[in-house]
Amino acid sequence: MQKLDEFIERYPLRKFDKDQLLLVQDERPRDIFYVKKGFIKGYDINIDGIEQHIWLGAKGDIIPYEWLFDVVDSTLLFYSAFTELEVYVVNRQELIEFFTTNPDVLLHVAKDIASKLSELTEKLTATEKPKASEKIIYMLNILAKRFGNENAEGDKSQITVPLTQQDIANLLGLTRETVATELKKLKDKGYVYYDKWQFVVHTDKLSELM
Repeated sequence: MQKLDEFIERYPLRKFDKDQLLLVQDERPRDIFYVKKGFIKGYDINIDGIEQHIWLGAKGDIIPYEWLFDVVDSTLLFYSAFTELEVYVVNRQELIEFFTTNPDVLLHVAKDIASKLSELTEKLTATEKPKASEKIIYMLNILAKRFGNENAEGDKSQITVPLTQQDIANLLGLTRETVATELKKLKDKGYVYYDKWQFVVHTDKLSELM
């Protein structure tokens, strides 16, 4: 939204390297981050020290929403750069005041929050599927909708996030070996193409499995 972008661009821009931390879990933030470029991840760490990815964000995302609107006193997750990342560092109170005086922008933000809630609900649905193959199929569909670039025919979608098989495993709470096995089956049957960093989902075919 142009009005929001113009307001945000008044603030300092910070750059983060891949995997560099922005916020630690249970931290009391000082400011809000608004993503200009790159991808960001929100995650938990289990008792074995393994990252469990909860959320991926991109250009235009605001972090952390829950602290911005005073729902929590501290961050619920760790946030770090999933790729090289550029974010605006925005004063929380000034942003709230801007929303108060610009209800059209606040409505835009409310719709974005509703979209994020829908996405997290879909992700929860994916993780609750009984079979690993189903979990992966549903997650690929979510990623294609959220981060995909469709081809002209609308039957394929290239996921713009540079994902590895380990990243998908972390999103679903599966082992990399399980993900590798199930992805190969999908690739052999023509549902998905992938190499080291790129995934192309044949969305028309994949929908037949859901």
